[in-house]
Amino acid sequence: MKLGYHGKLIAKRKVAPVPTTQEVYSFERNEAQVFFCHGGHVLKEGPTFTDFYGPMTCVRAAIEEAERLCSFYQVTAESSLIVEVRHLTFFEDRLVLRLDEDGDPVYGNNLNREDISHVYVWNSRQGNIEPQHA
Repeated sequence: MKLGYHGKLIAKRKVAPVPTTQEVYSFERNEAQVFFCHGGHVLKEGPTFTDFYGPMTCVRAAIEEAERLCSFYQVTAESSLIVEVRHLTFFEDRLVLRLDEDGDPVYGNNLNREDISHVYVWNSRQGNIEPQHA
């Protein structure tokens, strides 16, 4: 059975909304996002990447985009503008609405999201950095 969702399934359980019981799948998910910062403040949030192409591909894609944006905007290690990438890991519960014709789940909106870690992984001054929790 394909889960058809970009995250690692960590639990499957029954919940009891009225009047029937439906399954909820819990996933561990990863996202990486580009930020434009100045003076210690976020000026603008850039694109967000997910693990659509496999585990932890979000970080690599976000760093590649951050490097591309630095080149495009001519941001260097000496610039006062800093471009940075942050990696977020979180748990997310998704309600299973039904199974499709192949027996794969069709998900509804997320029911719950719990952030697990938020880590700085790259910036335009240092490049790859030792993971630092935000």
